[in-house]
Amino acid sequence: MVCLSWRSLVALLSLSVLSFLLSACEGGTSIQFVEISSGENHTCALRDDGTVSCWGLNDFGQASPPAGKLFATVASGSLHSCGITRDGFVNCWGSENLAPAYPAEETFASIDVGFFSSCGIREDGVTFCWGEVYGHPEMLDGNYSSISNGPFFRCGLLVSGDPRCSGLGIDGNQLTQGDSVHGELTHISSGLAHVCAVNAEGSLFC
Repeated sequence: MVCLSWRSLVALLSLSVLSFLLSACEGGTSIQFVEISSGENHTCALRDDGTVSCWGLNDFGQASPPAGKLFATVASGSLHSCGITRDGFVNCWGSENLAPAYPAEETFASIDVGFFSSCGIREDGVTFCWGEVYGHPEMLDGNYSSISNGPFFRCGLLVSGDPRCSGLGIDGNQLTQGDSVHGELTHISSGLAHVCAVNAEGSLFC
């Protein structure tokens, strides 16, 4: 068994990034990236030509995007990653318990990948989620403009701007239960044990 300190691990990942950048620039071709998403121990980046490259830990295949696919967006989680192809379909890769469970026949406008779960939003605002949030597989009913998966709960914004959450530890939290005191919300983000949101006036609430 080989054990690495955090400092060694960071150095190893830094070399991985450097190697990726050098190999991508061979022949004098510059890389044009349009999006990047960092997961727990890996990162995936989307080029302007629709191709995706990932680097970092790859013990479950989370940093090995499918070949021959062109993506419109990409998102990284803990043990898996997902992207929406240019024709609107979801593709996921990584942990066998998470990646194959996505709804392959549906088309989506956006996607969010959490630790052990993912959610996609269709053009009509209908949300599909797969995987579990630490044993809490509850779906979010309603039509959404955005969604954010944390390890213990997931939160989303209805098209009306009201927030909704499901999972562990969100009972009684005014922010996550759609309390109108904060006004219309425009952005929401789920963390390890907290949620933050921004309203239409630009105020921040956590």
